[in-house]
Amino acid sequence: TETTNHLSKSFTDYLKLDSKHNTATFTQYDTAVRTTVAEQKAGADANNSTLLRSLSDSIGAGQMDIIISDETTFHSFLMTRSYYCMESVFSKEEMEKLKDVLYVPQIKENKKNLAYGICMDKSPIYQSLFKKDKCTVQKPILAILNNTKKVETTKQFVYFLFPNIFAHK
Repeated sequence: TETTNHLSKSFTDYLKLDSKHNTATFTQYDTAVRTTVAEQKAGADANNSTLLRSLSDSIGAGQMDIIISDETTFHSFLMTRSYYCMESVFSKEEMEKLKDVLYVPQIKENKKNLAYGICMDKSPIYQSLFKKDKCTVQKPILAILNNTKKVETTKQFVYFLFPNIFAHK
């Protein structure tokens, strides 16, 4: 989409990459769970299951570094232990800066109340990009996938998304 293309170009520029040789790539999936009876009868549940399975396959194959999803999808992948705990990615100083945007899942399995996500509704960059697309995700949450080989780049993406928190490095 135009939005993901703009995001790719903006982040590539932010990283000061030579766009002829390296670019950031983003893919947008619609993972909204269909709940109406009419949509279920029309096969939306089967389509959604297929899409989530495809997304799971991409994650498992290490083809993705981060995911931004709604709370329901976030929790589905959290239960499969797909995410890094933010404390294992960011320093104490960075965590202090992020404290107002961290997402701590309130589930019984998270006994230590650790942050596994970042609330994207508080990112000025994310909001400006997706406002015009009328993003329907009520509470978008960013998670860093635990099989990424690009942890430092994912951190740079968070810095990019929150210029109000992090000065450009």
